Amino acid sequence: MSARLDDVLDTFAMEDKPSRETLVAYLKQYPQFTAELTDLFHEIELVRLEMEHEQVDLRAAPPVSSSSQPIALDLGGALSGEKLKALAKALGLSRSLVTAIRDGIILIETIPAALLGAMADFIGIDVGQLKDGIGSSSTTGAALAFKSDEKPDSMPEQISFEVYLEQSSLDLKGREALMVRYGRD
Repeated sequence: MSARLDDVLDTFAMEDKPSRETLVAYLKQYPQFTAELTDLFHEIELVRLEMEHEQVDLRAAPPVSSSSQPIALDLGGALSGEKLKALAKALGLSRSLVTAIRDGIILIETIPAALLGAMADFIGIDVGQLKDGIGSSSTTGAALAFKSDEKPDSMPEQISFEVYLEQSSLDLKGREALMVRYGRD
């Protein structure tokens, strides 16, 4: 009986701590799935390294002070993964819209102030910190470069909030509801 690719990948992903040795053992047992197992191993390693990096960032973060010194904010960490999903759901936005705002694709001056305020409140920062962090995410370039044949441009072309909404898959009713909820600036 031949093994199914999905079953093999599921079993590999469920290993307690997939290591290089684990990968080699699977490759010997399932040589027909070499490319797929190697890709999965690299994805697991990338996630593990990102998680370690986030933990190091949290431990190395300076203590919060009440001084008026602005604190540099990495929105890539504050608005990624489950946090991004939760923000999008709470504010009734698409994840792609939140990502476009985070990555600076949308011109900040065209984003309704009420929307920026709601995002800042959800994250637990002030609007000024949010504006400073937009487009300066350290994960933006790495995320865009993942599995790419070429390096991405350092900054994609920026567009207005309304143009982004028009180009999105959001229907006219959805766009109007969003503009009513957060207003036009």
